[in-house]
Amino acid sequence: MTSRPSPGHGNSTGTLGASRPLRRRLLVVGDECTGASIRSALDPARWDIEVVRTGWEGLSARRMLLPDAILADLDLPDMTGAEFCRLLTKSADASSTPIIVLGEDAGVSGRVASLRAGAFDYLVKPPDPAELAARLEAALDLRGESVGRIIAVCGSKGGVGASTIAVNCAASLCWHRGVQTVLVDAGARTATADVLLNLQPAQDGTALAERLEELDPDDITSFLTPHESGLEVLLLPGARGRHDGHGGLRRILLALRRLRPFVVVDAAGGSVEWAAVSLELADVVLLVFTPELAALRGVGLILEQAKAVDLLPDRVLLILNRYPLPGGLDRAAIESVLGAKVAHAVPDDVRLVTYSANRGLPFVLSHARSPVARHVAAISAGLAEAMPRRSPAAPREPALYAERC
Repeated sequence: MTSRPSPGHGNSTGTLGASRPLRRRLLVVGDECTGASIRSALDPARWDIEVVRTGWEGLSARRMLLPDAILADLDLPDMTGAEFCRLLTKSADASSTPIIVLGEDAGVSGRVASLRAGAFDYLVKPPDPAELAARLEAALDLRGESVGRIIAVCGSKGGVGASTIAVNCAASLCWHRGVQTVLVDAGARTATADVLLNLQPAQDGTALAERLEELDPDDITSFLTPHESGLEVLLLPGARGRHDGHGGLRRILLALRRLRPFVVVDAAGGSVEWAAVSLELADVVLLVFTPELAALRGVGLILEQAKAVDLLPDRVLLILNRYPLPGGLDRAAIESVLGAKVAHAVPDDVRLVTYSANRGLPFVLSHARSPVARHVAAISAGLAEAMPRRSPAAPREPALYAERC
């Protein structure tokens, strides 16, 4: 019987703890005062908050952002909160999104009109922070819909092995941890996931963004190409400049997050705009780099980008790849320069990685006992343990793959 990699294996000094909550996206429809009060009331570690002023802006933003919940003023410049609820709930894909209406007083008429129009709840402004958080959590619990986790894999520069890490982490989540996972290859010009997994795409993924608003969940899954490990893959090569570019990627990632527990985004080969979207939406970022000065400089730039989108530092896991490297920088020196700990140091194994890439077979499946595979599996183990499984599945044995090699 082959044992699974230990979560602690991999010389890790940092893991993603289960106490770190998932980030939820909240759309606030109201004036600046309302937006400011909501931002001050809710924990920024738990909520990404977007504020728009009018009802029509709210309807448009809902299609773009696919929020987990919506807060709307009872009195909007162009309509009432009740009218906004009525228009929103006409859309089949928005009917499950909970809406909480905020009013100036506790009058019965406004509350009743909002609830009849489809609002989940009604609160008096300014809402008590604890009560607001509790009502939002209750609304999401009642909806009974789990929200998945978005993992963005970014390389500090080209050629550091970020795509290899992304593919093998995603495959390990499915095969070793029994967690449904989608791998999104957001390469701006060419995809690499199909080569690394030896796949032929089921459909042209670039058409997905253009049709997303008219598709139901079953239609979206038809764009995913299944891999024999259980991993599902969405290839988006050449989509930059088509349709609305990074806006399409945003909608795709948010839609997939509602369908699967994990969405792993290989943002290494994408455009600057696509990388920015991946960082903005990510619950966790795997920042891959090698022990070289040029790669180290790129780490600093991405850390600044993450800070700009309010991604907490402990959600960025530094993955030092190909370590140690002859003539490369020392780990302690790297941590001193960055002022942060390396979460995982993945050893160099050029021969196995090349073998794996040329055969389209992830090394975490074919050579699960190898040092490089065990270190990458430890990364996926930390990610999986931070989030309960929606559909528990028994881990499968890597020996089934090893027999074929």
